Amino acid sequence: AGAAGDHSGWAIGGGVSQKWSSLGKTTLEVQYAQYDSAVAGRNPYSYGAGISQNIDAAAMDIYANYMHFECDYNCAVGKDDSDVVTVGARIRF
Repeated sequence: AGAAGDHSGWAIGGGVSQKWSSLGKTTLEVQYAQYDSAVAGRNPYSYGAGISQNIDAAAMDIYANYMHFECDYNCAVGKDDSDVVTVGARIRF
């Protein structure tokens, strides 16, 4: 770890978008990120996956995402790990 306030990190992600059904394109994606913190012992990382389904006839997307956030030591007040699930829809007009 460096001087106070020095932080660095890297991330990688990828996915595929394909029209597997008559509804529209389906997109699958994954991601991973690693961070180096200036605070000794705090090196958080995260990973996740998501899916999005385009519904052409309704000019709509529905989606679901899962993200896991983890820290080596006390990244957030008394909580080392967090899981976040997001679901939703978007209508384009």
